[in-house]
Amino acid sequence: TVRGPLAMTITAQGFIPPEAALKRSTARPGDWIYVTGSTGDAGAGLNILKGSREAKEEDREFLVKRHLYPTPRVAVGTALRRIASSCIDVSDGLLADLNHILKASNCGATVHVDRLPVSSALFNCVGAQDAYRYALTAGDDYELVFTVNEEQRGNLETSLASTGVKATCIGQVTGQA
Repeated sequence: TVRGPLAMTITAQGFIPPEAALKRSTARPGDWIYVTGSTGDAGAGLNILKGSREAKEEDREFLVKRHLYPTPRVAVGTALRRIASSCIDVSDGLLADLNHILKASNCGATVHVDRLPVSSALFNCVGAQDAYRYALTAGDDYELVFTVNEEQRGNLETSLASTGVKATCIGQVTGQA
């Protein structure tokens, strides 16, 4: 909670076989970089709520909902367990969270900004240039950014089909840290 006299702390624990854990430190040069859903929406929704952005009612509703009610990608994470080489949720912004993977894996990356999955509501609200800025830097979308090696790309499509969540390839891991 952020307001009021009540404070709560919740701890959730789970167990996973070590060989199936999704880590930040296991991306390798040549791996493909993917992101689920669309990014930047929650950041725009927050700015709408703060009054620093305006949007048409339909776009406003979508963006504010993405901020207030994020959808954790639990089913996708489960589907990726034996396919992804590394993974992290997008809570600090796509670039910041991808950088966590790259630092932990001692790698670099090439990201194609024109391939970023940006919602039409975000484009309508802020225009193309700012939409890509939001998609790269705004946090709280709770999508997943992950890497997959070439051999697993076919398995990725099959595994994600059951989740109903789209993943977009946005770049590739390089050996340059």
